Amino acid sequence: MQDNEGSEAAAAMLEEEREVFRLRIASFISQMHPVLGNRRFSPWKGSVVDSVAGAFLAQNVSDVSSSSAFMSLVAKYPNADNGNKHMNHQSVLRKTEVKKLKKKGLKVKLLVRKTEKKGKSVSFRNNIRKMCAHDDQNLRCDDDDTTSNAIDWHTVCSEDVDEISEAINKRGMDKKLAERIKNCLKVLKKELGSIDLEWLRNVSSENAKKYLLSIYGLGLKSVECIRLLTLNHPAFPVDTNVGRILVRLGWVPIDSLPLDQPMHLLQKYPKVNSIHAYIWPLICTLDHSILYEVHNQLITFGKVFCTKVQPNCHACPMREECKHFASVSMSVPSSSNLICPVSQERGQVGQVHPQSSANSSIITEKMEQESVLYPILESTEIEIEDIGRDEIPTIKIDKALMEESNLDGSKAVIVPTLEGPSIPLPKLRNISRLRTEHEVYELPDAHPLAAKLGEREPDDQPYLLAIITTPDSSKTLEGGMEEDINTVQGTLMIPCKTANRGSFPLNGTFFQVNEVFADYESCKHPIGVPRVLICELPRKTLYCGTSISAIFRDMSTEGVKRCFLGGYVCLRGFNRKTRKTTPLPPKLHPPLSKAVKERLRRQTKKETRKEEEEEDEEK
Repeated sequence: MQDNEGSEAAAAMLEEEREVFRLRIASFISQMHPVLGNRRFSPWKGSVVDSVAGAFLAQNVSDVSSSSAFMSLVAKYPNADNGNKHMNHQSVLRKTEVKKLKKKGLKVKLLVRKTEKKGKSVSFRNNIRKMCAHDDQNLRCDDDDTTSNAIDWHTVCSEDVDEISEAINKRGMDKKLAERIKNCLKVLKKELGSIDLEWLRNVSSENAKKYLLSIYGLGLKSVECIRLLTLNHPAFPVDTNVGRILVRLGWVPIDSLPLDQPMHLLQKYPKVNSIHAYIWPLICTLDHSILYEVHNQLITFGKVFCTKVQPNCHACPMREECKHFASVSMSVPSSSNLICPVSQERGQVGQVHPQSSANSSIITEKMEQESVLYPILESTEIEIEDIGRDEIPTIKIDKALMEESNLDGSKAVIVPTLEGPSIPLPKLRNISRLRTEHEVYELPDAHPLAAKLGEREPDDQPYLLAIITTPDSSKTLEGGMEEDINTVQGTLMIPCKTANRGSFPLNGTFFQVNEVFADYESCKHPIGVPRVLICELPRKTLYCGTSISAIFRDMSTEGVKRCFLGGYVCLRGFNRKTRKTTPLPPKLHPPLSKAVKERLRRQTKKETRKEEEEEDEEK
């Protein structure tokens, strides 16, 4: 009787905790949606095998590097039938094939994960038996181009490891990952008769999880990503960034810190698998749509606001509910708001335990603390405003006003009246150390420029046109020819989903919802565009930088809103001929070293000129 009462009390407590988390997640999404935009489920095409390979490539590296690596594989080994059907190979497991698998009794080391007990393992054969105990109708996957392979995996399977490695060498760990991908493909082909995992969409969530975990090289986080993003199963991936956010927000509570160290000085956090074990029983009843959205919001939130180092707390929408921010606030004088924890000096090691819930184990993990605070000024780097001379026929600078304005050229620009029709002038290009902002035009699908680029994915962002400044164009404009005055030079921006033909691993979550690629060809050779073709088009702001975290470093909440709700981001270029990514063109965002050198050069030139003037006065 007492046992029943105890179990009922535990169940009631568990339901209460689940309700708390449901409200927390609902509140988080409601606060992120107006800032980071809509991140609800929007389907991309792609096969399960694509996502397995994508999960391999995504491990311990940035989204930019991993997605570029996959696109390089697509460029080198394109699926000839992409956009049609599934590779002309079997896309279903038939009864006779299942019987063959059961009779073979093969144990494959490459797809075996050891259990806690030494000497025992979970074999590929046993997993197949468990998950294929269904009739042919349940296992059959309808032919559907939405699940087509982006890559010809049969060619990759027979390719030399060095050749595969060469395609992904910019990512790092290329040889190891090439071997892992090839070995996985070989085992799938040997055990299943074809390189196809689409049947996992029709087995139970738990069986799919067990099977994926048996694949060598896939950990819990990778498997949860595949389940949530590709198989559309209820799941919740936890990586180091998500784990850090959950602890900082107080969703994963911790016991007292050693030596009463404040929470914001934590250097390391509990292991991600331990955090997942704690939180999953509390959110497992949520719908897939909610889990998908909160996952997407958390990932972007960690890049924009809650970064590992120098989190942007002063602009964070969650700061009033954040344990980390509360700890920061208590550690600084009430009159100061310029101190943030950014140093990462290692201190003493202790243990941190989250509070136990009804059916979750205590997380125990050694922690290291940082113990030094450095001031952070909330002002950003000095911005340099640069006017493209191909955008304005004639520019005159008021030198006196420039001196009064601290060399802010935008305040000293005088635009004379032009003869002829009035031509709207784009906004200036804003350059800072970590990001460059450009005025861009949204091209409708029927626009002549967009029509030349091919059909756009229906639910994707529009094509864009950014005005580009070149020395040659400025010399031409100085001649005053009317046809040059009414023509600008620009480069095209291609939305990520359209560039990848709507297909990418893990439902395209490697990219931001408003991310575009800079067209390599029109960056190298800007195209001439008559102003009359763009003067009435909607204009937005394009934010260029080397990473999402760099672009949004120290940005205000309103600035983040403007970017995600009405702007675009660009992190790299895209070659439409080779279908590979390229580094971000300097015309869109100069490399940091060059920008610093140019600033120092101007500063040195100014100081030298001032010294020469002083010497002349003395003479």
